[in-house]
Amino acid sequence: MRPAILLFARSPEREASAKRMRFAAPLFRALVASWLDAARRFEAKPVIACAAEDREALASIAPEIEREWIEQRGTTFGERVASVTNEAFARGFDAVLLAAIDAPPHDLGEAFAKLAAGTPVISPSRDGGINFIGLVQPEAELLAQLELRRRDLREQFASFSVVRGSIDLDDESAIAIARTDRAWRGLLPALRPAKHHSRVVAQSRTPLPLASRPPPA
Repeated sequence: MRPAILLFARSPEREASAKRMRFAAPLFRALVASWLDAARRFEAKPVIACAAEDREALASIAPEIEREWIEQRGTTFGERVASVTNEAFARGFDAVLLAAIDAPPHDLGEAFAKLAAGTPVISPSRDGGINFIGLVQPEAELLAQLELRRRDLREQFASFSVVRGSIDLDDESAIAIARTDRAWRGLLPALRPAKHHSRVVAQSRTPLPLASRPPPA
């Protein structure tokens, strides 16, 4: 089997901005690095599907790991997902594990074992979305139906084998759940410096009480 891990991605900065968590850009960067490392460990080719404007930022993450690139094309989210998956299979991969950069790699040994046996897999997110989808054929019609932020996607993949899911990071409230999930272990420390910086900045902008202000000259 010649597998690929296909990351459907934006730059960490744009991902953090889109989810109104600018402080989390280092975490999204760590997530990209963890997926690239997982591809190396499981002998899968990392392929990054992104817009042209995001390529430079994504190329700077773990530059020692060789990867391929696919440009996202299509009007809707589903069309873009279907397009990049079709292109990955056209490049000769036998199995494609499609993931975003808002959840960490987990249980990939089980997923790739099922793919090697010809069984497609899905890892549902704990909030109703999807962590990753493993395919043994393009499934363009199915993927084209995907809609961003939908939370009832499992019914569309009823014939797929289910792999344990984690929480994906769609907003700041998901961080508390991630702290209880072993799949996120080792990644969340990337948040600490940014969160501390945010508190320091906020405190520095708080006016001093009148009694603490220096006397006029």
